[in-house]
Parts: sequence; C-alpha cells; structure tokens
Amino acid sequence: MRVKEGTLYPLLHRLEDSGHIAATWEAEGRARPRKYYVITPEGRTYLATLRAEWSGLVDGMRQLLDTLGEVRE
Repeated sequence: MRVKEGTLYPLLHRLEDSGHIAATWEAEGRARPRKYYVITPEGRTYLATLRAEWSGLVDGMRQLLDTLGEVRE
C-alpha cells in the first residue's frame, strides 16, 4: 500500500507538534539534507494506549461475530 505525500507529511507534522515523534535533519555527503524521525517516550506511551484501544475494539467485534455465528447455527 502506498501512502500519498499529501497524507503522510501532514501526519508526521502533527505527530511532531504533539511530541510523539522527534525529527532531525542530516546531510550525507553532497546529497540534500534529509529529515529523520524517531518515536519519543511520549509517543511510545501514546502508541501503547492506541494499541490497547484497538485490541479492545477487535475483541469486542470478535465477541459480536461469535455471538452472531451462534445465533445462525
């Protein structure tokens, strides 16, 4: 799956503004400087929260689908 620049860069800027990622510019040789991103401790905490929420949603959907499957049988 390809992510378009118009989607990716605004997302990276929002994550940087919120403190979830940090960016540094590096120039290697004669190439243009490049921006590199790393996740921050706050970002790791936020990611853990999002993963827990997603797991809860998936578990709930699994239970719902299991219940619907039992009703049809």
